[in-house]
Amino acid sequence: TEPGLVICYGTMYGNTERMAEIIARAASKAGVKNIVMYNISKTHHSYILADIFRNPSLQMISFTITEKGYSYNDADLARGMRPLLALGKVTALLYERFKAGKMPLTVQSMDNCSHNGDKVKAGVLAYAGRWLEDGLVPKEFLDFSKLTLLSIDPSRT
Repeated sequence: TEPGLVICYGTMYGNTERMAEIIARAASKAGVKNIVMYNISKTHHSYILADIFRNPSLQMISFTITEKGYSYNDADLARGMRPLLALGKVTALLYERFKAGKMPLTVQSMDNCSHNGDKVKAGVLAYAGRWLEDGLVPKEFLDFSKLTLLSIDPSRT
């Protein structure tokens, strides 16, 4: 996958769309070849996020969720590649990145709750492990997830 640009916009009267088109044209003239535009009022966020995660220009993701947002359960793990909970959705997006070329990515939780990095790791690895058991992902994805999640370990230098 070659580097590119994802432009997301919302527009009521068309002005923001025109501005997004100007940005896309300027980027194209500057040599950017992989340009994707989304009107967020017409495109489901799952398609937008998947495109962003497949883009090698993405270097880091961060999120803030409530402490309950770090949870996962057997029912959601059993939903396979269509999880409802936040960490399942993050895992599905990491799988998109894995399929697009196993590009490195920093995953950083910004929450002020105890052991948030450990909670992210536990959740993502629970989903990846279950998907591996269910034959939905290759073992290499579990290894990729473990390496990706090293970046949230503050003891890693």
